[in-house]
Amino acid sequence: MLVGVDFDNTIVSYDALLHRLAVERGLASADLPATKRSVKAALSPDDWSLLQAAAYGERIDEATAFPGAVEFFRHARERGVECVVISHKTERPFAGPDIDLRAAALGWMRAAGIVRELLSEDRVHFGATPLQKAEHVRRLGCTHFVDDHVDFLTEFEFPDGIVRILFDPAAEHTQLPAGLARAGSWAAVERLVLE
Repeated sequence: MLVGVDFDNTIVSYDALLHRLAVERGLASADLPATKRSVKAALSPDDWSLLQAAAYGERIDEATAFPGAVEFFRHARERGVECVVISHKTERPFAGPDIDLRAAALGWMRAAGIVRELLSEDRVHFGATPLQKAEHVRRLGCTHFVDDHVDFLTEFEFPDGIVRILFDPAAEHTQLPAGLARAGSWAAVERLVLE
């Protein structure tokens, strides 16, 4: 068994950070719901790109793990289940300060106790495009993959037998395409994968 897990908006939640950044910069009011979807909808594409670059880069240390995400990796390790993190992440942002987004993500995972304590660094893989991310899933031989994007889980022809789990804590997807399981929390992911 090899469990692949997406990083952005699956392990790490940016909701509160994106809301805080939008309010700090005068781009949104404090009463806007503190969700990524609400913040993105309230901003112009250019402002959204700059805000996302700040959240994923220089301010990533203010983002938090989804409840149960770090514990999932700990419980998987205790049960002898191997995990990898596979993320669609460019090396540099499209807008804003020049920062290594992959190094920032690795730093966040170290600080959260995932990398080094629960996974070695060579168990983290980045793809500059969704296609490269999917190639990592296939090449590494994942038996399960957890991601917050329906399109990623359905648009790529993964080998038969991969258990595809949509991480959907906000219950945004009421109807799922065939072949997907939905998990509204990391406790639900753990039930689907480890029990």
